Amino acid sequence: MNLVNPMYLWGLLGLIVPLAIHLWSKREGRIIQVGSIRNFPVSESKKSRSMRLNETILLLLRSLLITFLVLVLSGLTYQTENTKGSVALVDPSVFNDPEYRTVMDSLTNAPEIELRLFSLRFPLINTLPDTFDYTGRFDHWDLIGALPSLSADHYYIYSKSRLSDFKGKRPIVAGTYDWITLPNRSDEMHLITAFESNSGEIRCIVAHSNDQLLRSEIRDVSDIPNAQTRNTSEGVQVKLNDGIWIPVQKNQPTKVSLFYDRGFEYDAQYLKAATEAIGTYLDINVQVSSLPLENAPPLSDINVWLSIKPPSSPEQYQIIYSLDEFSDQLLVKTKDYYRLTRRLDREVVFREDLVGSLLPLFYNSESVNAQLDSLDSRVLPVDQIQSLGEEKKELGKKMVRANLSNVLWIFVILLLTIERIVAFRRKQ
Repeated sequence: MNLVNPMYLWGLLGLIVPLAIHLWSKREGRIIQVGSIRNFPVSESKKSRSMRLNETILLLLRSLLITFLVLVLSGLTYQTENTKGSVALVDPSVFNDPEYRTVMDSLTNAPEIELRLFSLRFPLINTLPDTFDYTGRFDHWDLIGALPSLSADHYYIYSKSRLSDFKGKRPIVAGTYDWITLPNRSDEMHLITAFESNSGEIRCIVAHSNDQLLRSEIRDVSDIPNAQTRNTSEGVQVKLNDGIWIPVQKNQPTKVSLFYDRGFEYDAQYLKAATEAIGTYLDINVQVSSLPLENAPPLSDINVWLSIKPPSSPEQYQIIYSLDEFSDQLLVKTKDYYRLTRRLDREVVFREDLVGSLLPLFYNSESVNAQLDSLDSRVLPVDQIQSLGEEKKELGKKMVRANLSNVLWIFVILLLTIERIVAFRRKQ
């Protein structure tokens, strides 16, 4: 047993009070001289013996009352073994992968371990399904923060530990955790989108992902191994290996209009050079024109507003200059357009990668980013997951500390009630 506040043990000195009262009641009485004791009984009365017994009982009750009260204030606790059991949680993303069926089968054949799904509300898994309809992804940090609701002392978590599944702040939780990261497949090439270049070649945006790296690049279809093309009534399509057929976007001229105010002539020149560089890099037809603000309203595919004054019709523009010195990005995506947060010069163009920032305007960036996110196989290091809380080492011994305050308070109230009843009846 342990005491949280041992300094309150000084309160045991209060035991002197009932002892002193008891001894004080034992002092000799006054001697009263009388003429004769002939009529007094010789034997001791029953009432006198009862009073002495009652005093002893009250002494014991009051001493116990003070002792229990001091133990309550001292915070008496005791350690006991935690036998809440173990829980195995399996990330839904691994169920449909045949490489991990052996691991899943071994978990279902372990009756001492409770098997649950590592997803919202941690549903029980009684039998292993042949296929699992998995939709949606949940933040792993949020799930870990909710694990104490299962009231287990040991957690085994099987997951691919993808970096994209961990967002926000890591929780501080108590418990013993064994995080098993199941290996991802080897680095493979995935086709994201395809388009036709000026030279008639088919160019593809492909992605590579493994445990440490996610990268994308643009390559000619003729340079990609195992790439296949076919002509359909809807146009040319391309696919890689056993993937799905993706339509090739036709090469159509992309018109870009730069509308600038006085003092923004150099900004317009940098933007024009950057868009022309994109056309050369992608081998697509990009037509760029620079026009003062007083010219006709924009009618192009991509329209840029370069002025301190905001445009009267912002919905007609894809890029609008809006100074923001605290932004860490050159182009910031809003609901309807991009904000250009800085004036352009040679240093800003190269440091902030103006060409790379403009690339999403020339293809469906939201679709590409969504596909890249689904292919992201980068893994969060296990050492960043395993140390989940400061109490992990202490609880790893499977010992928990139980507080006895509630039980002691019951004894205090019970003793106080008995003491008052005895004192009232004996008038002491």
